[in-house]
Amino acid sequence: MNIVHAVIVVPGNPVALARARTGKRAWYTPKPSLDYQQQIGLAWKATGKGALKDGQVFVTVEAVFARPAKPAHEWPSRPDIDNLLKNVLDALTKVGAIDDDRRVVSAQTEKRYVLPGGAPYLRIVIGKE
Repeated sequence: MNIVHAVIVVPGNPVALARARTGKRAWYTPKPSLDYQQQIGLAWKATGKGALKDGQVFVTVEAVFARPAKPAHEWPSRPDIDNLLKNVLDALTKVGAIDDDRRVVSAQTEKRYVLPGGAPYLRIVIGKE
């Protein structure tokens, strides 16, 4: 039985984890990915919930994007859904919502365009299995 621990909503277009880049001295994660992880972290802290410290964890991610003027498809083809999930899990780990994303045993991720008149957002449901 799944028990919901917290629901997090981050307004704006969701951002996927970008590939690491190489700089003059080392590898780095591009700034937009890190900035979005901070937004997720702030949304987590705003819930006032404590960390999920033990047991199996489930995560449900709903990524709703603004519809471009001339979409190539009826669905958002970019960014890749696995990179969206990676950015969410990295952010939840960094902020201490979960101690290690190895504990996530179930992850459901969905991406779509926003309905007319709506605004883009990212919704995360996190809980225990």
